[in-house]
Amino acid sequence: MSPETAGTAVAGVELPQTPEVTEPAHAPELYDADTLTALLQVADLSLTPEWQGLLLATLTDLQPALHRLRALELGETPPATAFDPRWS
Repeated sequence: MSPETAGTAVAGVELPQTPEVTEPAHAPELYDADTLTALLQVADLSLTPEWQGLLLATLTDLQPALHRLRALELGETPPATAFDPRWS
């Protein structure tokens, strides 16, 4: 949902306002080279150093998005495991 559509009605349903989430002054790094190496060993994956570097860069780029997701208040939202497509 884009900021332009937040708080507007679509097909008769009012869309919620997106809460403002601020980034912390210094978010702890979730991934570093040692952590990635350990995760790859646990998953029994072998990647070349070049691919490991690309994966680490991608994970680092995703960190702000992960922080924003963790900061959202879910309220009464049921977990995704409770979804039954027959209800739709």
